[in-house]
Amino acid sequence: MNYEILNTIIKIFIINLMIYTCFTKINEERTRKIYGVFEAITITVVYILVKRKISDNIIIRMFFTYAMQILMLRRSIKDKNKSIIVSNLISNALVYTIFCISLFIELIPKIVFNIQHNIINMILTLIIAEIILRIILKTKKVKYGIDFLKNPIGNSYLCVILLEISAMV
Repeated sequence: MNYEILNTIIKIFIINLMIYTCFTKINEERTRKIYGVFEAITITVVYILVKRKISDNIIIRMFFTYAMQILMLRRSIKDKNKSIIVSNLISNALVYTIFCISLFIELIPKIVFNIQHNIINMILTLIIAEIILRIILKTKKVKYGIDFLKNPIGNSYLCVILLEISAMV
């Protein structure tokens, strides 16, 4: 079996579950967990299909993944006035930052136990990332939603600023 595809499937699925969890906590949404699992499966399938067609361009794969996340979150969110783009951007940034931090923390057991298998390394990294994410999501500011995301008027200005910044980059 191709371990690279298995590694990618597990990583993308778990990361998208963490993004969905982070998104619902940031927006103080109460949704069913099955939506998150369905979203993660759908995005994982789309990511694998796009990776097979366009294997060398990671920017396009990231764009498709982000666009699919927005479409899936738009369907599952109850309050349509909340800014999904900004909340999803914050969720992605938080999860990928935590993932990078967990990669560095995972180096310690990797060196101590001399772990050579990529799948074991990846699963250990994802477990560390999940623990860090749960700790962050239990803080008061995130646990009860981020206040500026609840204001739809301020959100539209923030969305325009973020789109302007991303257009310059």
